[in-house]
Amino acid sequence: MRKLLFLFTLLCLNLNAQTYNFTGKVSDDSNTPIENATVSLIREKDSSIINYTGTNKNGNFSFKVPAQTEPSVLQISSDKFRSFSKRLAVINKDEEVGSIALIKDLVTNIEEVQLTASPVRIKKDTVEYTASYIKVKPDAKIDDLLKEIPGVETDEDGRITINGQPVNKILINGKPFFNKDGSVALQTFPADIIKKIQFTTSKSREEEYTGRTPKSDSMTVNFNIDEKNNKGNLNNLSLGYGTNKRYEGNLFMTRFKGDRNIALIAASNNINTTGFSVDSFFDSGGGKSKNAAVNGRAVNSGILRTSMLGINYADKIGGNLDLEKLSLQHNDSNLETYSKTSRTTFLPEYKLDKNSERSGNADTRKFNANTDANIRIDPLTNVIISANFANTSIDNETESSTFTLRDDENLNRNQSSVRGSSENNNFSPTIALTRRFQKPGRSFSASLSNTFAQSVNRNYNLQETQFFQTPEDNDYRNQFLQTRNSRNIFGANV
Repeated sequence: MRKLLFLFTLLCLNLNAQTYNFTGKVSDDSNTPIENATVSLIREKDSSIINYTGTNKNGNFSFKVPAQTEPSVLQISSDKFRSFSKRLAVINKDEEVGSIALIKDLVTNIEEVQLTASPVRIKKDTVEYTASYIKVKPDAKIDDLLKEIPGVETDEDGRITINGQPVNKILINGKPFFNKDGSVALQTFPADIIKKIQFTTSKSREEEYTGRTPKSDSMTVNFNIDEKNNKGNLNNLSLGYGTNKRYEGNLFMTRFKGDRNIALIAASNNINTTGFSVDSFFDSGGGKSKNAAVNGRAVNSGILRTSMLGINYADKIGGNLDLEKLSLQHNDSNLETYSKTSRTTFLPEYKLDKNSERSGNADTRKFNANTDANIRIDPLTNVIISANFANTSIDNETESSTFTLRDDENLNRNQSSVRGSSENNNFSPTIALTRRFQKPGRSFSASLSNTFAQSVNRNYNLQETQFFQTPEDNDYRNQFLQTRNSRNIFGANV
């Protein structure tokens, strides 16, 4: 009986792991292939998406789906055509649905037809999801929406890929939010305010305004907020206090009004976690600390205190100035470490006892300011301005002492004090002009850029080594090292 039950379990697992090919062709009623028609398979019970694809220039489509023991629905849709649906009781083999002809929608009065939304649509180079079809928990954030979309993967460092292509831009209503890659938005905006999720190939500013074909291998994700939620305030505050004066607090406030958005994020704690927003801001400021954790995990060692404050503003000013982002961020962290070790080594002739003590303190302060703006000169001409400034200063101090005994007699002692400080400044402004001509496909673009970077590093090393058996070998060092580096690079592109 146990063997039969074990065999049945293996068969069920194998069935669930099995994938099958779904193939077919989409054309119109005159048998002309339809390109970029959206083909999706959804679960009947909750309308969640199983998989999707688009038709090629010959109207053919093919995608893989896991075995389905419950009813599902095949949906095919395309602009200016009536949608096609087919119910499938189970999927336990390859499915060849043959040629499917879509009927042109001849209704001219939109009020005469009841529209049924498709969970996913393909529009030229954009794949668009309807967020309401993605099932997540009531308190989910928008990164939880991404995790439920087929082909989207997130690794342990928070890097997102879509069908193997990396995501380098995350937008809210078509605009960046705080840091460059938008990771702050993923961890702060609630999922239930989102209406559409759009995936498209990432474009440079020149490609976006001139209409050129993008050359990037990366992807952009845009979250469109439902119009009914795109006004008013959205606030979230969490506070915690525990033993040993441990505390944690996070604040997220944002206000929407049409094209205007003002957001404030603040966080502080001393519980050895970087927190959702602190981690993201440290990443945007030039990399995480060695001891910083991802997604709120604990640091490797020591006592870490972190705090941050960020403000983001976006607006359309007048009819010609689009301020996509003005972001200010300040981060502060302090890491205290202490260790004490004792070690005994037994050798054939004697034994060695080594006692060590080490303490450290590191302060890190970061300030970032960046802005992106577009000035519309006329319907065909745009001036794009962007600027980024980053300042990072670090002060650290380490005190250590080591005492060694040989057969319980003093052998040597080493004491050291190491202090270091560094400051790094980076400023990168860019201005670009784009002009589209009346003839389709013709455009002109030119840009000027500058990168200025400056760094100063200072290190003090005070060290004393005392040899009790041979005092003449005692060593004393007092060292100071300072380095300065700077670079100033100008660039032009036409």
